[in-house]
Amino acid sequence: MKILAMKEPEETTVTPEPAAQKVQISDQTYDYYKRVYYTFKDINEAEDQDVFFTNVFRQLRSEALVVCQHKVLSYNIEEMLKFARPKHLYMLWKAFVSDWMEVCTDAYASHVFHNLVLCFPMTFDLDIATLSVNEEGNDSEENKMEESGEKVSITSAKRSKKSGAVTCPRKMFLGFCSFIEEHFDEMIKDTYATHIVRAVLQVLANIPVDNNITVIHHKKAENNKVKLHKSKPDETFHKQFFTISKLIIKSPNFSEYICLKNSNPVIQLILKLTFQLRQDKGEKLCKKMIRSCGFFDVPPVDSNTHLTDSNRLPNLMMDVYATYLVQLLLEHCSEEIFLAWYESSFQNRLIAYAVHKHSNYVLQHVIDRCSSKHMFNLVFDEITPYIEDMLSMKHIGVVKCLLQRCLSLGIKQKKIVKKLLDAFHCADDNKQIMIVPLLLVMKTYEVYMDNIILEEKVENPEKFAKFIINIHGSRIVQTLFNFRNPKIFVESFLHLTPKQMVSVMCQFYGNFIIRDFFKSSTIAEKNKDAVLQKLSGSYSDIACDKVGSRSWQGVWYFLNVKQKIAIAEELCQNVAKIKGSTYGIYVYKHIALDTFQVSRQQWETSQGALSNKRKMFDDILDSSPVGKKSKKSKVKKKISANKKTDEVLIS
Repeated sequence: MKILAMKEPEETTVTPEPAAQKVQISDQTYDYYKRVYYTFKDINEAEDQDVFFTNVFRQLRSEALVVCQHKVLSYNIEEMLKFARPKHLYMLWKAFVSDWMEVCTDAYASHVFHNLVLCFPMTFDLDIATLSVNEEGNDSEENKMEESGEKVSITSAKRSKKSGAVTCPRKMFLGFCSFIEEHFDEMIKDTYATHIVRAVLQVLANIPVDNNITVIHHKKAENNKVKLHKSKPDETFHKQFFTISKLIIKSPNFSEYICLKNSNPVIQLILKLTFQLRQDKGEKLCKKMIRSCGFFDVPPVDSNTHLTDSNRLPNLMMDVYATYLVQLLLEHCSEEIFLAWYESSFQNRLIAYAVHKHSNYVLQHVIDRCSSKHMFNLVFDEITPYIEDMLSMKHIGVVKCLLQRCLSLGIKQKKIVKKLLDAFHCADDNKQIMIVPLLLVMKTYEVYMDNIILEEKVENPEKFAKFIINIHGSRIVQTLFNFRNPKIFVESFLHLTPKQMVSVMCQFYGNFIIRDFFKSSTIAEKNKDAVLQKLSGSYSDIACDKVGSRSWQGVWYFLNVKQKIAIAEELCQNVAKIKGSTYGIYVYKHIALDTFQVSRQQWETSQGALSNKRKMFDDILDSSPVGKKSKKSKVKKKISANKKTDEVLIS
C-alpha cells in the first residue's frame, strides 16, 4: 500500500487552467492531491487510514484555500471529507478561519466548506484532547515515505505527544455564526454563501432537512452528498438560531429577500425549522411573515377589472420565487389566520389566481386548506365555471386539487363531473362514452376525433391502440374512479379496445389507473371482471413487459380468489416464457406460480388468507368513500363540522 509523504510543493511551475479558473497551483501540488485521492480508496484498515488522513490534512492546512478553490481538487477534498475523522475536520476548519468570506463565496471552495459545516458537529461532543494533532509539520522522520519502494510501512509511525492549543469546537462554530450575523445581507444574497447559511441553520437547530425542500427550481432531487451529523442538543445553539432568524426577518430588506432566488430558500428553511423547534414560535413567525408581506392589507377588488386581470392579485403572489414561500405559509398557518388571509387576499380573486402562471400553484394550496364543506363551497362556486379555461392554459393542478377535495369531503361530485364533460366537449349522451380516453390524452372531443380520422386516412386500423397517457390525466382518472358514482367513467373505460387496455397496463402512468380501478370500493366486481376479460389472452405479454409486470403486482393485492385463479391458469400456459423473462420472473415469484402448479389447494388457501387479511385491514382503516358511510355517521360528522366552522368564523 502506497502512503504519500508530506512534502512542501514547489511553486515554480504552473499548471495550465481553464480561462474561468482564477486559482493557479503548481504541478507538484496538483499531482500530490490527485495521488492522495486515488490512494485513500485502497486503504481498508482504520489505523492506516487515520495516519494517512492525518498526513494529508497536515499538508492541506497550509494551503487549504488555494487547493479548495481548484475546480478538480475541491471535488477530491469533498469526497475525502466523507471518511475524515473529527480531528481532521477540526484541522481543516482552523485552516479556513481567516478566510471565511472568500471560502463562502468561491464557486468551488464553498462546496467543500458546506460539507465541512454539516460534518463539523462530529467534533462537538468529543474530548478536546482527542482533537489535538502533532503540530510538528511533515519533517518527522516517521511520516516520510521511502522513495525506493512502492509500499511503505506505516506501523512504525508514532504520534507526537506534543499538542498545540485547542479551542472548543462549539465556540469555533459560534464564532462563524457571529461572522454570519455581521455579513448576513451579503451572504444570503450570494449564490454560494446562501447554501452555507442554510447548512449552519440546520446545525444550530440540530435538525437535518432534505435539499429539495428548500432549493427552488431544483432538477430531479438528489441526495445530499453529506448528511448533517446530529449532536447533543444545545440551548446556546438554539438561541443563536433565533438570533440569526430575527436578523433576517426583521431586516428592512425582507420584502426584497422573498423575491430573490438565493435568499428565499433561507427564509423557507427558517420557517420550517422554527416550527420543528417551537410550535408556538412557528405560529407567531408565520403570522408575522404574512403581515410583513402585506397580505392582510390588500386593497379591495376593483369591480371594473376583469376576473382574470392580474391587477386583482398582490404583487408578491405573482413573483416566481415569493410564491414558494406563500405555499409554505399556507401549509403551516393556523385555521384562524388562514380564514383572515383568505378574506383579504383570495376572496373574489380566485379566477385571477387560477389563470396566472405562478399564482395557480398558490391556489392549489388554498384548495387543500379547505377543511370544511362551507369553505370549499365558496371556492368551488367561484372557480368551476372556468375549468375549461384552466385546462386550456395547462393549469391542470387546480382541477386535480378540486377533484381530490370533492372526493375527500364527499360533496359537489356530480357538479364537477358535469363541468368536466362540458370542458372536454362530450356532455352529449352519445359522446360521454369517450370521456376516459379524452382525459388520458388531455384533448377535447373534436381534437381527439380529428386525430383518429387522420389515422384512418393512413390506413391504421388500430385507432390509437397505443395512445400516450398524460400524467395529469392519469391522476384525474384515478380520483374519478373513487367517486361515489363513477358509472360514466367505468363505462367509458370498459369501452376501450383490448389493445388499448393492454397499452394502459404497459404504460408507467397507466399502471396506476389499473391499480386504482381494482382498488376502488365503488366499482362493482362485475366491471372488474369485464376488464380482466378484455385483457385475457395478453396476460403473459403484460407479465413480460417492464411496466406490465409491475401492473400485475400492484393489482394482485386487490383481486378476489376467483380472479386470481383465472389469471394464474392463463399464465401457467406460458410459464417458461414468464420464467425466462427479465421482468416476468418477478410476476412468477409474486403470485407464487410454482406453488400453483404443484399444490393448487395450498395456493388457494394462502391467497384466500391474503384476501381476508386485506378486507380486515380495510375495515379497520375505514377506507370507504364519504358517500358510502351510514346515515348516522353522516349526521354526526355534519353536526361536528358545522360547530367547528362556526367557532372558527366567530374567532
